[in-house]
Amino acid sequence: MPNDGASTGAGFVTVPESVSSIAAPYQDLTTARIRPDDGCFWYTHRGPVETTELPLRTTGGNPICTRPVSQ
Repeated sequence: MPNDGASTGAGFVTVPESVSSIAAPYQDLTTARIRPDDGCFWYTHRGPVETTELPLRTTGGNPICTRPVSQ
């Protein structure tokens, strides 16, 4: 896998500028990590009722991945 971000521990990565520039603005990039099972960036969303893991998405709604997503 290419070096898509430096690991910061606990699976978190420093999101590269190429990713942060296309990510929708409402997402918490400080909690981003790459899941090994799908190669996509995920982040922790802390809502008023629950905390959940969500895929990091572009402003167009597409997931941001380090390799093509299997269909």
